[in-house]
Amino acid sequence: MAPIRPDAKLSLVDKAPDPANPGQILWLFRSPNRVLGRRMRILLCTYDTRGVDGSRSRHGLTVPIDCATATAAAAWTFNVSEHDYRALARAT
Repeated sequence: MAPIRPDAKLSLVDKAPDPANPGQILWLFRSPNRVLGRRMRILLCTYDTRGVDGSRSRHGLTVPIDCATATAAAAWTFNVSEHDYRALARAT
């Protein structure tokens, strides 16, 4: 099940293990509405850096509509190709 509220009305496009953040899942959603006047997708990811209490933060990031996979969307946030992102040992 997707880790979002049902009333968010987002539809799942893709989910995949995060190759640069072992043990975490990337979730890519289609937004039913325009965000800031644009069609876009939303990537839900968990940051690798832990807080002082040891917890990890989850964030929803807007990504271009042409990101077809969750991994491609994560790669876009680092300004690298999907191929290069998949090869990362750890995202920092």
